[in-house]
Amino acid sequence: MDDMPEGRSGVIPGRAVKCSSAPVLVGGHGVEDGAPPVRVVPVEQDGVIRFIEIHCSCGRVTILECEYEGEETS
Repeated sequence: MDDMPEGRSGVIPGRAVKCSSAPVLVGGHGVEDGAPPVRVVPVEQDGVIRFIEIHCSCGRVTILECEYEGEETS
């Protein structure tokens, strides 16, 4: 990844991730203009979160792919 600081990768280690049932608060452009809020949607497959979709108030969608240690990637 070209935009990552030197010595950093685009992978967040599992030990640095915390799960919570609390709502995710996300700020961004458009919210103050009455646009719909940003939505964060976990996508499960076989009971495991495989992707996280981030729906921006501008209509763009960013998808984060979840990889787990010890699991082969396709």
